[in-house]
Amino acid sequence: MSSVARWYIALVVASGTVILLLAARWWSSASLTQFAALLCFTLFASTLKVRIPGMTSTISPNFAFLLIAIAFFSFSQVIVATAGAALMQSFWRPKSRPQMVQVLFSAAALVGPYGATTDKTGVSTLLRMGLPVFCVRNCRNRTD
Repeated sequence: MSSVARWYIALVVASGTVILLLAARWWSSASLTQFAALLCFTLFASTLKVRIPGMTSTISPNFAFLLIAIAFFSFSQVIVATAGAALMQSFWRPKSRPQMVQVLFSAAALVGPYGATTDKTGVSTLLRMGLPVFCVRNCRNRTD
């Protein structure tokens, strides 16, 4: 694996970790019963693997429940549901046992976009942290 790929994986995992830590710090739950139901439906949807003709991999319909979560639940609840969905996708009946770096990358790659879209104040959490500027400046497609 090239050093650029390693740096990219490290950046994605680090940003996902920061988002998870922010979700833990800002935990709020108006209704744990509703959140538990959302989490159950999301985890169940994550066990479903849909094959699309022409693709070698599968996709999960869990995004529908995660979109509902964005509309009705807090930032921290969305992030917990997203991380749970990613972990369920990684460990539920895989063709081969995933490596830890694959699981971490998968979870962080799913948490990142949902973390960027769930801030209710109009300014996303990631924008406040300055990660997009960092990524644009340092993660451009290089030809070396």
